[in-house]
Amino acid sequence: MKKYALIATLACVGIGSMAIYAQQGRMAQIVPPQATVHREADIPVNNLGDLIQVKGVRAQTVLLSQTYLQEGAMSPHHNHPEEELLVVISGRLRAMTSDGDVIMEPGDVFVIESYAEHQVVALEDTYMVEAFGPGRVVGAQ
Repeated sequence: MKKYALIATLACVGIGSMAIYAQQGRMAQIVPPQATVHREADIPVNNLGDLIQVKGVRAQTVLLSQTYLQEGAMSPHHNHPEEELLVVISGRLRAMTSDGDVIMEPGDVFVIESYAEHQVVALEDTYMVEAFGPGRVVGAQ
């Protein structure tokens, strides 16, 4: 009986050792997460027509953009699969949805669910921050 107990113990130790070795191999393949600072001056500007400038930074599943709209700038009436949060930092916007129009002022947050039709118009020079995610389409703003 002691012989079988010894064999069982050795088998467990061997299996445990193999499991630890396999786990170490998997851990060696994992890339540790990073935290990165993007300096405002280093973020490229994308001009969308004459009245809209966008600076975007991408993470794994989220796009954050700083958007500058000159008075009169208008986004197209559109929708997209990603959720969007839009915060007015300065200026005023008219946000248009299927439920009607709302005038947005600094501090107001526009929550746009996936595929919700929407459009914005700058009533004056406006600075806003937008977050898209998860999975904003690469190359889209």
